[in-house]
Amino acid sequence: MNEISVIIEGYASHLKNNLKLADKTVKSYIYDVRKFIVFLFQRYNQDSEDLNSFDASSLIKSVQTQDIYAFAYHIKHVENKRDITSNRRLTSLRSFFEYLIYIDFINSKNPVEGVERYKTAYSKPIYHNEDIMEKLFEKIRYRNKYRDIAILMLISNCALKASEISEIKISDYNGSVLITPKKTIKLNKECKRAIDDYIDSERHKIESEYLFASQKNDKISVRTIQHIIKNLREDSEIKDNVTSKSIRNTSILRLIESNLTPEEIQKYLGYKRALSLEKYINKENKDNLDDLVYLDLEKLKKK
Repeated sequence: MNEISVIIEGYASHLKNNLKLADKTVKSYIYDVRKFIVFLFQRYNQDSEDLNSFDASSLIKSVQTQDIYAFAYHIKHVENKRDITSNRRLTSLRSFFEYLIYIDFINSKNPVEGVERYKTAYSKPIYHNEDIMEKLFEKIRYRNKYRDIAILMLISNCALKASEISEIKISDYNGSVLITPKKTIKLNKECKRAIDDYIDSERHKIESEYLFASQKNDKISVRTIQHIIKNLREDSEIKDNVTSKSIRNTSILRLIESNLTPEEIQKYLGYKRALSLEKYINKENKDNLDDLVYLDLEKLKKK
């Protein structure tokens, strides 16, 4: 294993263990870094017959801001990728070079700093009215699948992403409070009952560290959660495009209409910038948020 491979392996461990990023996000970051290394290899016409045996350490150390701009141009005009893809890869590279500085692999400033991102239009969030949400719960209770009820409850009540639900471990739940790496949620009666019913009726048969497990006792996949919602929508004969994301949007809207402040909502959702919340509300929010966020569902009241 060459030097850069060891560094990338350490970077992946840093993303997962220190930054607590989901496995899917870690894979995306590593993929983007490897794409950049391939780009550098081609850009500087390295004389190696096998890219896998090529140690890119010297190239990485010599990267300049113009290399980053060239990579962004390559993504957009050669690979014909969307602006959002280019922005994501630049975010991955910025994080990677921050790590290289952190481990003293490079001594120069981050070459990605100051590189402008493409401006992208935010798509308007999809919400659902109470009738649609009631249809979903009515159908899912009729199906009597306690796991699916608990998952739907966590999305619709706690505004959790499918990726966050996938990462929940059985040890994160103590009967009334759900503790994730960045959130502590005091559950309301409905959420507690849904999780407890699932544990008592179905979960006790499963030997896995995760609350929601796959057939192989690994964590449930995001795709499986999305498939659950898709089947539920079809069984309910709902024409609207109901997804785990749209249900979460509805939950976020409920948080906004509650007695929580925009700053509290921003912290809970994990948004680092006020702009992230502006697609839901048009209010200014503060930055520099604490990492750990507490939410008491029992105290949510309408404004």
